[in-house]
Amino acid sequence: MPFYWRKEPEVDRILRRKGRRKIRRPRHTSPLQRIKQLALTFLRLFAILMMICVVSFVLRAFYFFILESDYFRVEKIIIEGLNEETRKELSTVIGAKSLEHTNIFRISTKSLKKTITEKMPKLADVEVKKLYPSKILITARMRKPLVYLGTKDLFLIDREGVVIENIKRVREDLPDLPFITGVQPGSLQLGKPINNQHIICALEVLIVLKRGNPSLYQKVSEINIDEQKGLTIVLLDKTKIRLSYHNLRQQLAALDAFLRRIKDTSRIKYADFRFKDQIVYMPSEQVSFAQ
Repeated sequence: MPFYWRKEPEVDRILRRKGRRKIRRPRHTSPLQRIKQLALTFLRLFAILMMICVVSFVLRAFYFFILESDYFRVEKIIIEGLNEETRKELSTVIGAKSLEHTNIFRISTKSLKKTITEKMPKLADVEVKKLYPSKILITARMRKPLVYLGTKDLFLIDREGVVIENIKRVREDLPDLPFITGVQPGSLQLGKPINNQHIICALEVLIVLKRGNPSLYQKVSEINIDEQKGLTIVLLDKTKIRLSYHNLRQQLAALDAFLRRIKDTSRIKYADFRFKDQIVYMPSEQVSFAQ
């Protein structure tokens, strides 16, 4: 019985040798099948378009609900960390009445914080938060004045060197604050720290004295700054204490030990701590030197 086989096409034989699969020959479709495929593709695109329209409509409705709903209108502005007088001032600065009944999503906490910081430099650590759905929380603390800075004008400065206020005269509620004199610090901006290094040294002296020797701090009337010669602390009894700008901590430690020995600053006219390993001072009655 003869054996017959199908002759392998030349293209398939070449592809088989190269390890590839056989090419599937395109199937012929009828015009009706093509119309059905086009219709099915059109329906799919239409369904996708309708889905996009529905989602857009829902998102738009939700957006307008959030911005227009009374549920998200500000009902209360809470201010913490300040006394009653400052709270009223802060409410006026931010326009609390205009903020009430405003949609909470239309209020920018960053711009509100910037307004408070610029218009009320006497406040520090200002924070503005939204308490959803209808409250705003503002927290801050009052800067505590440490010294008067006397130039052409009179300024209040805190321990961080920030300019709190520009005043015309000594405040009645702060009569005992010392003065810094003798230097022109340049242009000063309310709410901004001072860049003058000599003034910063004077502030450091006051901070160290207030923390380590409160009784002496209470006697300080003035710190005079000489850019070349150093600092001169003037006490209420007219005693003068002279310091250099370098090694202030060591000089203040020596001052503390010196005052413990003499006990009464009125016994000396001045004491100079600018020299290494020695203290030069003048008693009220005669001049002497102490090694």
